[in-house]
Amino acid sequence: MRHGGWGALLGMAALSAACDGPYEAPCEVRSHQVALAAGFTPDLQVSGEGEVWAAGWQLDDDDDASTRLAGVATFTPAGASLQQWVIPVPVLPTDVLGGESPLQWAWTGESLAAVRKITDVLPPDDDGEHLRSVLSLRSVAPDGNAALPVQLLATSCIDCQLSWTMRALAGRVVVLYQPRALTTDPEEPLEDGLTHYLIVDPAGQVLATGTLPGEPSDDDLGRFVVDPLGQGFWLSTAEGVVHFDRDMQWVAGPYAPGSEGPTPVESSGDAVHAAWSDDLDQVLQQSFAVDGSPLGRVERLTHGTAQAIRATDRGIGVVARDDGEAFFVWSVDGQKVGGDTLLPDIRGGWPALGALFVDGRHDYALFLGDKNQVDRLELSCER
Repeated sequence: MRHGGWGALLGMAALSAACDGPYEAPCEVRSHQVALAAGFTPDLQVSGEGEVWAAGWQLDDDDDASTRLAGVATFTPAGASLQQWVIPVPVLPTDVLGGESPLQWAWTGESLAAVRKITDVLPPDDDGEHLRSVLSLRSVAPDGNAALPVQLLATSCIDCQLSWTMRALAGRVVVLYQPRALTTDPEEPLEDGLTHYLIVDPAGQVLATGTLPGEPSDDDLGRFVVDPLGQGFWLSTAEGVVHFDRDMQWVAGPYAPGSEGPTPVESSGDAVHAAWSDDLDQVLQQSFAVDGSPLGRVERLTHGTAQAIRATDRGIGVVARDDGEAFFVWSVDGQKVGGDTLLPDIRGGWPALGALFVDGRHDYALFLGDKNQVDRLELSCER
């Protein structure tokens, strides 16, 4: 816990007087591997096949305007480096609607899958010209050799906008997409607004398609992440966070309704554990039964943005970032233990920079995506 001002100092003095010992963090860092990879702002995930992947846009000093550099690094959960690449990704052509065509990409384990929206003008009919939008996938090898684009025809729609997000797990790529009307004009053709999924192999071969359960959303797609244990995926929706398996079949949820921003979730046995930040930037934690019913009350842990959560037989660990720093918080039996543990030499000012818990020698081991580098830490906790 962090405090500020005279009121906080008086509160600290009163707490120290009322307790047998000082108000200290119960956990300490026992191991810190610094800059396992550097040069790109990393997104962290498990591979689903025993590896940890870090991937993100490289600091771009490339003079070739037709490409951007992607950084990819893979590790064992123990922190041993397996492979590292800097891969030039084609970013052209521009979209017919103007501007550079939006592009997202994911590392698949052997190659990079880059997906962009392509918009074509169709021949006019009695109602005038129409626009056709479709998502297109291009596989890019680690050496930068890019295969020919493959249109994902299941995503095609007429006179629409396409919102999409994507992840890769265990050698497959999952693309979520929503077709929407081009304008708010009620006379415009209106797509269904449902969230659809497409599962493809890294070359773009379609393996499965479908529609996610739930009502159409008025907003764009929510945060879509790989499950930290590699079991599937989590999608943030207006109703809460929903768990899907590797085939995008509904498993359970929603959980943590009303959460804002990142909502790290972990499913362990017969319980689901979630952390999130409210509109006052308080980091909250609650556990749920698989059917969604709460197990205990909502617990306030600290201040900042929740980044990762891990439940063990020792308790629940949460990583939070706040005011340019990163902290570890420990809770046992629904009660926070002691103060926050400052994670050393971590610049935690970017909420999008995440953390990923893995198995380790000590109570809690985690990879941290810091600004343009990947670190790994292990912590031990004592009550």
